[in-house]
Amino acid sequence: MQKTYVINIFGDVQGVGYENYVYNLAMNNGISGKIKNNPDGSVLVFVNCKKQPLNDFIDKLKSGNEYSSVSCIKVEETNKTDFEGFSVLY
Repeated sequence: MQKTYVINIFGDVQGVGYENYVYNLAMNNGISGKIKNNPDGSVLVFVNCKKQPLNDFIDKLKSGNEYSSVSCIKVEETNKTDFEGFSVLY
């Protein structure tokens, strides 16, 4: 069963192409959701997926792209939300 998760990613993740990295990662793995920058410099990701794809997705989020540096990831299950595709919010 799919669930909705909120993932808060900390580190050097804004202004380094990390949002596009996450977008492509989600699209290539059939994960729906959205991503947005937080004022504190972190990135917030909402996704719908099953537990195993989530674990694989988080492993790749930790790696980031060649310009990002992830220091911490916090994951919480949240109220079920349906997303159409994956979007980057500005």
